[in-house]
Amino acid sequence: MRQKTAEFKASLKDATSKITAQIEQIKEQIKNSTNVDEKEALFSKIESLKKESYEIEEKVLVQVLPEAFALIKETARRWAQNGEIRVTATEWDRELAAAGKDFVSIQETRLFGKTHGTLPELQ
Repeated sequence: MRQKTAEFKASLKDATSKITAQIEQIKEQIKNSTNVDEKEALFSKIESLKKESYEIEEKVLVQVLPEAFALIKETARRWAQNGEIRVTATEWDRELAAAGKDFVSIQETRLFGKTHGTLPELQ
């Protein structure tokens, strides 16, 4: 699930990378400009690009929605049937386990998430 989430995030980033780069270039132009009218036009351009980026993100999300839903459904089913879920532990998992959270236990490099206890906020 974590790998697929990373793939979904990468899809979003890839789809909007050109626009993001354009926005960063315009921000640099704004820093270097002293002309108020030029800055106003550049800020308008940024807003236009952000809107375009949002529309692209929306299209990508609609495309990945069926796969994301199926992934969550399957994960929830397995978690409900088994009472725990096993994944490769991340640094965040290790921090949760070290903090004594009862829903996480780590054995070697594997994380065991339990279906009881207080759930963490996602990062």
